[in-house]
Amino acid sequence: MTFPTLPSIPTIPPIVFPPPTPSVTLITGDVRWTTEESPFVINRDVELASNAILVIDPGVEVRMAPGAAIIVNGGQLVALGEPGRPVRFTAASRQRWEAIYGEEGSSITLDHAEITGGGATGTVLTSENGELIIRNSRFNANGGTILVNDSRVEMRDSEVAGNDLPYGGALNLNYEFGNTVELYNNRFGGNRLASNAAEVQIYYYNSDPFFGLGTQIQGNLFRGGTIANLLIWSEGPVYGTITCNALIGNQLGFKYSSQNLQVPPPRLLIENNFITEHTPPIEPVYLDFGIGRGAASEVALVMENNWWGDDSGPYHPELNPEGRGDAAGVNIDFEPWLRDPPPCAPPE
Repeated sequence: MTFPTLPSIPTIPPIVFPPPTPSVTLITGDVRWTTEESPFVINRDVELASNAILVIDPGVEVRMAPGAAIIVNGGQLVALGEPGRPVRFTAASRQRWEAIYGEEGSSITLDHAEITGGGATGTVLTSENGELIIRNSRFNANGGTILVNDSRVEMRDSEVAGNDLPYGGALNLNYEFGNTVELYNNRFGGNRLASNAAEVQIYYYNSDPFFGLGTQIQGNLFRGGTIANLLIWSEGPVYGTITCNALIGNQLGFKYSSQNLQVPPPRLLIENNFITEHTPPIEPVYLDFGIGRGAASEVALVMENNWWGDDSGPYHPELNPEGRGDAAGVNIDFEPWLRDPPPCAPPE
């Protein structure tokens, strides 16, 4: 008997899956983003390796996709804008991008930069145990704060305004070891803050008297804040200057808070500041005369030669009951006071 020939079984080619799309674009070595290549559309995270230096030229626009971030993992990010030609970090759509993250040992320099539309997770810029330099830059319409942990900070001639911040202040600086903070001629205000937040808040957690946090805070405008315009919370010595600043509006101007007896006491020169327009506490004398709270401290603090909003000086129930300027709290040495606004403070 002859049997029919069966057709051969066709060979099924193996299924070849395409390689996965990397979730991060890694930058190594020296890279420059130029105006001719602008705009740069960042659809997924960009990571700078520890040996990387990314320089962004004047006029470059960096458009960040929703949730995208720039991660400086020990390398250097240098955004070098110019007057009229800033480097812009902005959203590629109506959804927020995430942040610029400075990981441990990183250096971030923003000069003539504009940062808008970021902060999808509540933070728009971080620096961890590194260096952060911000000059002539603006942070507007973001959903996140600037958060610094144990990094040297220099910020000057910049603005953080019109942001919607779910936690903390507009600028949050946290330190466990000695370091330096330099804030010159900046403007902080018009931000929507969570409760119990100052516009700028500095926390120093080291009680060792041989260490200390150095501060140079000069010529800044601090407007608003749900607990204070400017807050320093410290367990150890803080030294430096807080001069020629304007602290205006909301509950309290300057607050120095500590859970420890300060030995040595804060070595701060706090003078020629413009302190006014704070909300009166619900007490008759404060309400009758429109007296707000200009400063409060939990440790002995010298605040001589400041303007408290009136030539009669700050109100104090025992030391200056006729004062009609914003009140100076207990532990504050406020005499003598300025009888005219200091010309070095920024305009309101």
